[in-house]
Amino acid sequence: MYTYTWYQWLSFFFIYCFIGWCFESTYVSIRKKHFVNRGFLHIPMLPIYGSGAIILLFVSIPVENNYFLMFILGMIAATLLEYVTGAVMEALFKVKYWDYSNQKFNYKGYICLSSSITWGFFAIILTKIIHRPIESVVLDLDKNMNMVIVIVVSSIFVADVIVSTHAAWDIRKVIEKMTLLKEELEGLEESLKQLSAENKVRLENFKEESKERIKDLKEEYKGTANRINFFNSSLIKGNPSASSKHFREAYEDLKNKFRK
Repeated sequence: MYTYTWYQWLSFFFIYCFIGWCFESTYVSIRKKHFVNRGFLHIPMLPIYGSGAIILLFVSIPVENNYFLMFILGMIAATLLEYVTGAVMEALFKVKYWDYSNQKFNYKGYICLSSSITWGFFAIILTKIIHRPIESVVLDLDKNMNMVIVIVVSSIFVADVIVSTHAAWDIRKVIEKMTLLKEELEGLEESLKQLSAENKVRLENFKEESKERIKDLKEEYKGTANRINFFNSSLIKGNPSASSKHFREAYEDLKNKFRK
């Protein structure tokens, strides 16, 4: 088995990030009937695909003469990666950037049986077919040129990760704020309903006191949604199937805002 250098592994990672982005963006764009820059980042790369490909190669190449082991190890390794990545991202940002909840035999929407089986077959296809020409191109590159390319791309990649992480964190703060505003607004509206059936005098007083607050809440709710800038909105638009269990209504309002 050929032993790759650190910069060759990184080259493979970035290439598969790009291939994954091409596949996902094409697939989602066709389904949505308009171009979708798929993924967490702004550059044309999907780290989950790059990471998945590297893990699949790492576990499959040593057993590439045994198709059954390649399938099993690839399926297990990629499924673990998908679960851990999905769970950590939702814990941090309160948004599930992919969701298999509508698939049979899924676990918390992070992973599902059909996806895991696909990863297993993909491990074989990747190792035996896809990786061969990509490996040839990378291995034929001059060492110094390869290192320069990797360093430049890595710098752009890290910068985008920082920007995108900040954008995702901003989205979390926005939907948290929107949810609190909506809860207060709904509480006031419910109080109005209860008072209308109990005491007309108290209702009139409460109306006067709460009218301005309700107006302010609605304006603040709308204003909070408008805090989303270009980088944040592209993250929302690039993940049309994303959802938020904790702040479902607020996140759906944001998605509808940018869908329009």
